[in-house]
This record gives sequence, C-alpha cells and structure tokens, in this order.
Amino acid sequence: MATGLNQKWVTDVTEFHLFGEKLYLSPMMDLGTREIIAYTMSDRPTYGFVGAMLDQAISKLDGKA
Repeated sequence: MATGLNQKWVTDVTEFHLFGEKLYLSPMMDLGTREIIAYTMSDRPTYGFVGAMLDQAISKLDGKA
C-alpha cells in the first residue's frame, strides 16, 4: 500500500489477441494515485518496449523530486 505519490509503482505485460494477431501492453501504475503514468504497446514482448515504458515513467519524475 502506498500513502503518497511516487512511493510505489507496479507494472505488468499483458498479451491480447486481436484479429489473429498478438499485441502486448506494458502499463505502469502509481499505487498512491491508482493512475497509469506510462504505457507502451508492441507486437513483440521485448525488453525494448518495456524499457521505453520505464523511460516514460522516469521522465515524469524529472523536476518533481
């Protein structure tokens, strides 16, 4: 449980099957606000797409720490 902003983040990679194709979603949620703070989608579950999501989330911290 988080009691404030940016104390705990959680993420997951979810696979969707759409029109015979696979799509992967990687969101990052802030448990303090329950908001999705970053996400990426890809047709392959690679480190690159998860890393891009993490870079998005970390860039939101710039100037807020």
